[in-house]
Amino acid sequence: MSITSIVESSMIEFWHVLVETAAPWARQLVAWNSSGGATSGVAVAYELSALIGDMTMLAAIGSEHEVPVVPLASGLALIPLTDDIAAVLFAGKRFEEVLRAWSAHGPLIYAWSEMHAGLGVQAATIWEDGAVTYHETGYPGRGPISIALHRLGVTGAAGRRDEFEVVGLNRHRRTGEWVPS
Repeated sequence: MSITSIVESSMIEFWHVLVETAAPWARQLVAWNSSGGATSGVAVAYELSALIGDMTMLAAIGSEHEVPVVPLASGLALIPLTDDIAAVLFAGKRFEEVLRAWSAHGPLIYAWSEMHAGLGVQAATIWEDGAVTYHETGYPGRGPISIALHRLGVTGAAGRRDEFEVVGLNRHRRTGEWVPS
């Protein structure tokens, strides 16, 4: 099962909100991706699907499930949600149920973003103590992912660097590139 099907089956409301609140170009992007556009040979300039949380907590999850955990700045880490990694982590369980359980050990962000030709959409959801405490869909810049990171204590830096850049989420352009070779 792909990460897309896991997320879509568990977060139908997420997609509803995305389409209802997004600008017309974002709705076209979502429709294009839903029709297989992202896998039809057209390059996406930036895409991310990942879990972000405390390094110690994610290291324990990574070790238990034998999936890669990538250190970020500010004491955080990332688990890239490629199709293969998602299949191992969720193993037929509902995405939301798994994140709810893991968040009992600390806040956990699910971050998703797609950008192409300067246009794009991103979303972030924070689970804390088994409940969603933040969910937002919006546009890059000081968007939902930066806001979620800020809620976990990350602060922007001088030189117009937002939380997204401070933790290093701009190091790779594709989710799969986060997987160590």
